[in-house]
Amino acid sequence: MHISKRDVPGETGAGAPDAPPSGKPRCRTHGMVLKDSETDYRDLTEFGRITIERDGFDIYITVDGFKFEDVTTGRQQVAKALAWGRDTLAAKLEAVRLVPGGGVVAVSGMTQDDLDIERLARREAS
Repeated sequence: MHISKRDVPGETGAGAPDAPPSGKPRCRTHGMVLKDSETDYRDLTEFGRITIERDGFDIYITVDGFKFEDVTTGRQQVAKALAWGRDTLAAKLEAVRLVPGGGVVAVSGMTQDDLDIERLARREAS
């Protein structure tokens, strides 16, 4: 995904004929709007990586490695991964806001009982 200030009407004109920095793809949004149900990430099976880079006025968001059970398009896969990232970052921000130094840990493939046992063992060890 590529977001540029040049793509925002009123900045320097939408669709300005400028080329993106070398090695970065030019992207435009096309197609139908995704419904909230199409960006639901409860079917996440494998975590990936979301990378945010800035190059001048341009911001590049790269999504890779995420896997979902119910995905019909690459666009839907990216949207689900970004929705997961949005919610993870919102939870982390809230933890930092409420408890300075507070952290959020994402756990996959572990039941709540297993997590509670692991936490208890760590407390007893310290």
